[in-house]
Amino acid sequence: RRSDIKIKVFSSYESMSHPNISYTTDLTEMLQYKIVVAGKTVPGHKFAKAFKAAKEKNLANKTRFILDYTVPFIPINLQQFPEIKQIPIGLLRVNSKSFLRGHFDVCMSHDQDHIYPCHAGCIMN
Repeated sequence: RRSDIKIKVFSSYESMSHPNISYTTDLTEMLQYKIVVAGKTVPGHKFAKAFKAAKEKNLANKTRFILDYTVPFIPINLQQFPEIKQIPIGLLRVNSKSFLRGHFDVCMSHDQDHIYPCHAGCIMN
């Protein structure tokens, strides 16, 4: 149990009450954290608006990594903050020579022999 870990959720809906979890609708708050985990698709214009507001307010950026679990992975325009690296983490690499190999869905923009876990479940069903 780690009581020092604090979680900030970008959502207008507060689904649970916990002392280590808080909610916000201000996307600029993500810049207060070194590591951000993205789990839902947020339109690019919302990130652009938040980054622009952060620059205008001269907010310090502590963020270095956005670990992105969204499916499909959509790159965020990080030109205003080149020190931030967005990393897709919801992607599996297929090591088998016969199982789930090849291009499964070109529109999901991943390399050959890679697959999203949820898509693997759809194919196997």
